[in-house]
Formats: sequence, structure tokens, C-alpha cells
Amino acid sequence: MPATITLVGRIVHKPETKDLGSTTVTKVRVPSDVGFGDRKTTTWWNIEVWGVTGERLAKFANKGDVVFFSGEPCVREYERQDGNKGFVPEIKSASWGFVPRPSENSASEQSAPVGSPQAQPKTDLFNDDIPF
Repeated sequence: MPATITLVGRIVHKPETKDLGSTTVTKVRVPSDVGFGDRKTTTWWNIEVWGVTGERLAKFANKGDVVFFSGEPCVREYERQDGNKGFVPEIKSASWGFVPRPSENSASEQSAPVGSPQAQPKTDLFNDDIPF
């Protein structure tokens, strides 16, 4: 059973789709930060989404969108210009989805003063006539 990783991040460029004959692959890069201040490091993830799923990513996602990706993690090795080995983390065969943004209404309800009409619980969400 292959390992699976899930990454949530902001897309840094428009997804690019390449036609491979019988299928397509869409590639995108997403940074992931760990730590803060002087100890903050950024890992750049290359993500591949195949077929129709990738084509939809290219059609609907744009630079700056917050998206989650889930797929098989791997590390690709390459040779740097200085002759040393470099490593790039990748997520292969990824699925994806948009991360919902909070609406303006939900933000105002959260910050409403206690006792205001906006802060009152909504009692009409449930039917009190449950037969058990």
C-alpha cells in the first residue's frame, strides 16, 4: 500500500498542462513553510495531477488560490550545476480540491457583540418535533 500525503497551500503560478498522447499531466508548485523568524524554511513541492482531474485543475485554479493536494510522496534526485546532488519533493498522482474561504457573513457573526441579534443562536435549524 503506497503512502499518501496531503498538502494545503497557495498555488504560486498558473497550472501547466502537457499532452502526452493518450493522457495529460498538469504540474503546479506549492510552497510549504516550517518554523518562523530566522528559523523559517520553505519547501517547494512539485505536484503532478493526471488526466481529466489535472485538466480541471488547469481550468479552474489560478495563481494565489488555496488548494489541497493528496497523493503519493516521492523525492526526485537531480544533479546541480555545481555537480552536487539536489533533491526535489514531489506529490504524484494527486487529487485536489479548493479550500473554502470564510465568507464575510461568517466573519461578522463571529465578531458580533454578545446579545446582538447577529450573535443569537439560530433555533430554526432543527425541528423540535422529533418522534423519538
